[in-house]
Amino acid sequence: MAPRKLGREEISRLFGETDNWLVANDPKGQQIRTAICGGAAIAMMNTQRVSVDVDIFSDETPPELRAAIKAVADDNDLPTDWFEALSLENIEITLLPLS
Repeated sequence: MAPRKLGREEISRLFGETDNWLVANDPKGQQIRTAICGGAAIAMMNTQRVSVDVDIFSDETPPELRAAIKAVADDNDLPTDWFEALSLENIEITLLPLS
């Protein structure tokens, strides 16, 4: 089976479901800082683009977020890797001069 292609509206809806799951099921009420990247970031800016998954950078990936990702995958018939959280802990970013 070909991977499901996610457009801007569906990615937004899935983020909303993930957020709602966390609000309802995370007793700590913690905030998780994330930054969307990759094909999903382009899809969010352009209605003609799609992605097969959502990649984010995050300070950490707590178990509550992993549980929310799995619950949303189960509810929407998505593979469990539809949402890939990449830790910022081990990433070194180097900015290069434009000229």
